[in-house]
Parts: sequence; C-alpha cells; structure tokens
Amino acid sequence: MVQILVLILIIALAVKLCVYLFHLVSDKIAANKEMAAEDAEVEAKRNLVDSKIKEAKKQHLDKGQRAKLREAQAKERDAYLENFHITLYQLIYIFLIACVLGLILEEVWMYINFGIKESRVGMVWGPFSPLYGFGAVLLTVVLWGLRKRPTWQIYLISAALGTGLEQVTGWAMETFAHAESWNYLGLPDHITKWTAWRFVIIWGFLGLIWLRVILPELLFRIRRASTGKGRVIVVVALAVFLVFDALVTVTCFSRNTARAEGIPAANGFEEWIDEHYDEQFIDERFENLTVEDSGSFTGE
Repeated sequence: MVQILVLILIIALAVKLCVYLFHLVSDKIAANKEMAAEDAEVEAKRNLVDSKIKEAKKQHLDKGQRAKLREAQAKERDAYLENFHITLYQLIYIFLIACVLGLILEEVWMYINFGIKESRVGMVWGPFSPLYGFGAVLLTVVLWGLRKRPTWQIYLISAALGTGLEQVTGWAMETFAHAESWNYLGLPDHITKWTAWRFVIIWGFLGLIWLRVILPELLFRIRRASTGKGRVIVVVALAVFLVFDALVTVTCFSRNTARAEGIPAANGFEEWIDEHYDEQFIDERFENLTVEDSGSFTGE
C-alpha cells in the first residue's frame, strides 16, 4: 500500500513538473519573440550609428572633431551595454582571447623579471594557458552584474576570485594530475602553497582593470564581430577544438603517472596517447611544469 502511494506521489510530481516546464518554455518563447522584435529595431538604429561613425572616420578630421567622434562612440557603447546580458558566445570569445594573451603576458613577465625564457603553455596543442581563460570568464560572469558597485567592493571581490582560482587550480593539478606549475612556498608572503599576498593584491587590480577598462570595449567589439555567420562558426569550432585539446591534455598527464606505476593502456585512445605523447614530450612541451614521479616532484 505504501509503495502504491509513493508511486502515485512520484507520478503526480512528475506531471506537475512537466506542466511547470511547459508553461516556463511557453512563456520563454513568447518573451523571446517580443525581445527579438525590440532587438531588431534597436539593432537597426545601432547599425545606422555605426555606418555614420565609419563614414566619419574616412574624412580628414581635426582634433576637436576626433574628440567628438570618440565621445559618440563611447555613448554608443554605453547605450549598447546598459542592459546587456552576457551569453555563452561572448564567454567563448573571452576565454579564447584570455588564454592566448595571458600566456604571452606571463612569458614576457618571467623574461623581464627573472630572465627565464621557457614554454608556459597549459595545453598539448596551441598557445593556450587555460588558467587565464577561466580567470577571465570567472571575473566576467561574477563582476559584470556588479559593475555599478563601488570600486573598493569590485577590488575585494576580484582579489578573492583570483586567489580562489589559483588555490583550487593548484590543488586540483597536484591532487588529480600529480603536477605542479607554480609554488609560492619560497615567498615570504605566501598564504598557501599556491597563493601569496602579493598576488592577492595584483588580482584585485586586474579585476578592476578588466571590468572598468577592458571588458566594456571587448564586449562591444565582440558584438560587431558576431554579425558574420562565418566568424560565429570559427569561434564555435575553436571552442570544440579546445574541449578536445583539454581532454587530450588531461589524458596525457594521467597516462604519464600510470606509465610510471607500470599500468598499461586500457584502450586504443590511451595507446595512441602513449605512442605520441610520452614523458619526453611532456618535459619538452611543459617546461615550467614538474610532474610527480614515485612519490616526489621531479623536473626543472
């Protein structure tokens, strides 16, 4: 009897959930149709402004006219971003850009400050450092909705987000991939193995600069770049490539540890990894990375 009552309750809840989802989707579709009509009208006005600005740029302008043009561009950008909602498309774009630019900045920083010239990539293929990509996406998702908050709040939130990302990433690399990409224990201001006060401060300023200076212009330019279907296809294709790149990278480190323990490949994919991405490849590709071997970290 109890089982029958439970079954009836489950069926009733399932029906209730289906009805709720149906109404939710129906309302969403109706709202999207209304928004589409409004967006089309607004986009037409923006395209008209864009065309006027582009036409003005072709003319020989004096200093005052150029200042007015910049002011018009800033107003157009601010109007576009006033009620802007970030979507997955913008996040993919941001991740890709940050992966590459972050890697370049890190390598330049290491060379200028320490005279170290080495590959600091984080993926098997391509010039990508995913930590910077995830950092930029995290800052974007959290901070964009808070952009009207006071500067000191944005600073503290950015510092906490960046530091948390470093801590989680460093811990996850050591725990699951038996690898280490950085270690702050030698710094007098270290907090944990993967965090230090100097970088807490830097993350705060990075978040401020990202939100106040870089992100508004970047989102506005992405909007312009997204009008062509070809560009959208390229970005989606790159995103798919990055997912596969990440899968191969994780498998490479997993198999590197397994090979050291004498564990053979379990399938054809792992055999392919062992054949093409052995320990020598990992040492040469990830020069700044140390990989655990027989219970201790080894490497440069």
